Amino acid sequence: MVEKFTKLMLSLALFVAGAGVANAADVEEELTADMFKTWSTTDASAVVTGDAAIDFNVGVEIENGAVLCGTPGVNGFIYVDLSNYTKIVFTGTPAEGKSSFSLRVLYNREGASGANGEINPVITTETPTAELNIADLKLSYFHLVTIKIGWGQKGTVTSIKLVKPDDPLAVPKENLMNAINRGKAQSDFAKTVESFQDLTDAITNGESEYANASATESSLDDAKNAITDAIANLKLSDGYVNLTQAMFHEWTGIDDDATIKSSGGCDLNLNTSINDGGMLYGNASVKWDQYAKLIDAKSLIILGTPNGAEFGVRTDRLEVGNGGGDGNGGSLTQLNMTLTDGMATIDLSDKSAVRINAIKKSWSGGTATITDLLVEFKPRTVTVGDAGYTTFAPDMNVRATGVTAYAAKVDGSSVTLTPVDEIPANNAVIIEAATNDYELPVIDSAAAIEDNDLKVSDGTVTGDNIYVLANKNSVVGFYKLGAGVTVPAGKAYLQVEAAGRDFIGFGTETTGIKNVESVKGEGEVYNLKGQHVAAPTKGLYVVDGKKVVLK
Repeated sequence: MVEKFTKLMLSLALFVAGAGVANAADVEEELTADMFKTWSTTDASAVVTGDAAIDFNVGVEIENGAVLCGTPGVNGFIYVDLSNYTKIVFTGTPAEGKSSFSLRVLYNREGASGANGEINPVITTETPTAELNIADLKLSYFHLVTIKIGWGQKGTVTSIKLVKPDDPLAVPKENLMNAINRGKAQSDFAKTVESFQDLTDAITNGESEYANASATESSLDDAKNAITDAIANLKLSDGYVNLTQAMFHEWTGIDDDATIKSSGGCDLNLNTSINDGGMLYGNASVKWDQYAKLIDAKSLIILGTPNGAEFGVRTDRLEVGNGGGDGNGGSLTQLNMTLTDGMATIDLSDKSAVRINAIKKSWSGGTATITDLLVEFKPRTVTVGDAGYTTFAPDMNVRATGVTAYAAKVDGSSVTLTPVDEIPANNAVIIEAATNDYELPVIDSAAAIEDNDLKVSDGTVTGDNIYVLANKNSVVGFYKLGAGVTVPAGKAYLQVEAAGRDFIGFGTETTGIKNVESVKGEGEVYNLKGQHVAAPTKGLYVVDGKKVVLK
């Protein structure tokens, strides 16, 4: 077996080809610049990590070691995978006054500038077409890294044709392989075990189908779609949130009391190759009043692949304090980080507010492909007092961990409580728990709450038929707001038209209680079966025809 990285000087393996260079069962395609990609490694296990910036001088006269196609430094991580091809056919013309010129075809380069495979085809005025037989090399893979003209040579290559056997499934196979590569580029960091396992299984099945001799166009498409869906369905672990374009706004300023004016113009370039100075997130003009505001964030995390070079990330005018700017970034700062082992992190745990104007690729050389742009947030805290109940409206999506959260629906003479596991941002719920402070983890998304009559006050809510949660004489429920009293901003309330009463008690689906028939009695306490209770303990009872919680 030929070693994967054996240097081969095989100019004799080339032979002069005539007019017909492909068999009847073969197909030809022209080599183009966009076929060059950046890859994770230089061996057969490599996956595509992004597009590549290369020199491409087909049709242009070159001389003295100049690049025909590829990278001047012969970067082994940037290449065209020709493992499934059988031939490369060169057509060209020597420079005026020259009878021939030779090329340096550099392939299977180990590392960023390793010296490995090289073949030297020769084009002459008498035989302007030369053929390189990839199949004859009997390699397990063939990565075309760079082609240069030889030293002291001068000429023009007018065409580079790639030849491979005709395959009616070539397009669905290519689509499937692209999906496999995208899936392998994903990191398991901050992903739930279940969702990442689903992706891993889809990739394994996709690779099996790609190698299946009995594969059909439909089966290949199904495998591709399964991987694409698994990538889309990756879920973040609690505490982590995707930094999205929807978080980016134009603001009235950068003070704590600044308000949103409109959506800002925000770019987000994931899963694509980024060059020096390239924009990953934010506004290209880096405007001081356009930013994503992060409250109580723990860290900013970037996941991706540095394509053959160290990747420096520059966060332009990322403000980490609470001071104001002068419109030109006066008090704003710039933080830098480096993508190491696929991750770059900025610690924000000691900052109360962070405003991100832009995240760019620094001028450090090389490119990178970023798959995830994440923010880790501190949990949101809810305090439950002696009543055992409180209302809560988080500023971000959270999971009800360690407490029971309810949606509240006014249902006749009572409020029906329906448990919910996730609380969407700026939605109010009722929290039930023992007296304590509870930390609810921030989550990337939360299911919408159905049938919830709770509203969140903006600080101006007052008027008739407004009810707020309270504990009076050990009876917890919704009490009518007093005349002229305003519901504080961020607090929850019910607005019940024509309620005609001062108090609305709880019912709950968890105990099967909805419209329990009222039991009358002058100050007497009854259970929900209508039985008189002489010495009630904590729980849900009927007092004077009203359902109440006794504490």
